[in-house]
Amino acid sequence: MAQYYYTIATLPFFSYDAVSAIRSEDFLARCAEDMSDSAYCSLCYAKLDISDQKEDELPAFLISWYRFERELRNELVRSRAAGLGMDAAVYVRPGEGPTGIEDIVRDALGQPTPLQAEDVLNKARWRKLEEMEVGHYFDLQRMMIIYLKLQLLERKGAFRPELGTERFEEIYADVREAVASASSTGNGES
Repeated sequence: MAQYYYTIATLPFFSYDAVSAIRSEDFLARCAEDMSDSAYCSLCYAKLDISDQKEDELPAFLISWYRFERELRNELVRSRAAGLGMDAAVYVRPGEGPTGIEDIVRDALGQPTPLQAEDVLNKARWRKLEEMEVGHYFDLQRMMIIYLKLQLLERKGAFRPELGTERFEEIYADVREAVASASSTGNGES
């Protein structure tokens, strides 16, 4: 199995609480030069967004990641559907069911803001990647984990509280206007 000593040794240190010094697309470009075509193709399967991935198409190492992310999303669906009085079964993907992820989702949904909830979920993802990293120092699996961590840091960095607040104010103003309009035309329920 190929080892990527030089590539990994030249990467900056990654921490969830710091901004990455390298972008995921730059990492991929570097990997395209250093890896075989088949290894690079496997690396490209490592994605945070699993919505278009099928488990049977993934390299074996990524199946654990895929299952974790799927169960996390399924538990979010179950919790949100219960809150809305909806049937979650329509939206849940086939999987093993609850796997101890309930506490993560409960903690996330209990946060006072959506940004803090996303932070709880992202930290759980980061911890999962660190668990998967054990025993993999310079191999393809480590490269996949690095790529996933870079995507996670970029996702985290894309959140802008001021833009979220601005968007919330727009939506809230629209709701207030709709309520005022319904009240003035007599269509409001009381």
